[in-house]
Amino acid sequence: MKSTVVLLPLAALLLSSQQQKSIRPDTSTERVSGQPAKLILALGDVSTAGDQHDSVSHALVTIETLGLRAGLFDTLIRTDTQLVTKQAVSTLNGTLTFYRNLLDFDAVLLFTSGEPKLTTQQKMDLLSFVRDDGKGLVVVHSAISSFGSWLAYKELIGATGIEPPGESENQDVLVLASDFPGMRLFTPSFRIRDRFFHISIEHPENTHILAKSETGVPIAWTKRYGKGRVFVSQIGHDDAVWDRKDVQGMYLEAIRWVTHGSAPSKNEARSPAAARRRD
Repeated sequence: MKSTVVLLPLAALLLSSQQQKSIRPDTSTERVSGQPAKLILALGDVSTAGDQHDSVSHALVTIETLGLRAGLFDTLIRTDTQLVTKQAVSTLNGTLTFYRNLLDFDAVLLFTSGEPKLTTQQKMDLLSFVRDDGKGLVVVHSAISSFGSWLAYKELIGATGIEPPGESENQDVLVLASDFPGMRLFTPSFRIRDRFFHISIEHPENTHILAKSETGVPIAWTKRYGKGRVFVSQIGHDDAVWDRKDVQGMYLEAIRWVTHGSAPSKNEARSPAAARRRD
């Protein structure tokens, strides 16, 4: 049985070769050498919560994407509290002295619910991470009401909050600090579909309110905790909220701010209380 050899025309071969040369490798996910310079621990532990938030997954992936596109930070996403420690990471088979812990991160972002499991030492390490090391903390939506029995956490984030029952609804929000970078993409008054907590600010003199609802409920604020910076926002209940460019810009600039990538807003800088808290 004879085999048949098919000869492609020379023009077709040349065209195929030119096409291969013109194909450029996909570099969309490649990091530039040395970038991003910052590393963020994004924690989405909702294992002890009675009310789950489906938006946690989309939110944390959005945060990671924003950091990479901006070349500002890389994100390590976890759904457990294992890395919230300055000690060697403990496992069932011993300790992992080679793995990351709080000493390797520039900020922690919390989108948690319920009472994430932290030992007494882990709680002390997280407080020290912000207060003594001057690192950052970003608190998203339901994380405001996390750790309800941990009094020092309320001091850390500057408030207590209770999430009301029901679904998200359209609400008007007023921007009070348009000079804060994270607020610049919002109009002075904007409408958003979300679910906001009943908030009690612990020490108003030490808290810089960035935005509030039309009924006067704080929606976003910053505060200093020792050497560190803390940003808190109620926005984030539904997936759709995380697709808004203004919300994305707010969280990107918030992370930039808590990692000392931008200066305080003018109002905060003029505040005597803020001046006493400055590094």
